[in-house]
Amino acid sequence: MADETSSSHDADEKLKQSQSHFQQATGDLKSAASAKLDDLKGKASDLKDAASAKVDDLKATASAKADEYRAAASAKAEELRGKAEEAWGEAKVKARTFQEDGEEYVRANPTRAVLMGLGAGFVLGLILRK
Repeated sequence: MADETSSSHDADEKLKQSQSHFQQATGDLKSAASAKLDDLKGKASDLKDAASAKVDDLKATASAKADEYRAAASAKAEELRGKAEEAWGEAKVKARTFQEDGEEYVRANPTRAVLMGLGAGFVLGLILRK
């Protein structure tokens, strides 16, 4: 019976040692996992900061390009506006010239002008009547 008690005591002692080793291994594993988690959190934070910096850089680049295109579009609009104003001025001058030439022709040839007007009216009347 002494052998059984001694064996039981040895088994209890080994069980306590195993439990102690298990708890120590569990603690070591928790510490390693915690350290790895902190490392991953740090890397994630670094990646987040890098991504934020890249986004800010892209926003600045996009804003600069938008300003550049806006300035180019404004310059082109001003150029086209100038051309349109020039064309309008030329059209007004031509219209005045045509009007003056027409008035001069009618004053010089009143009978011919009246007959041409009647002929044009007659032709337009025939065309529009159909």
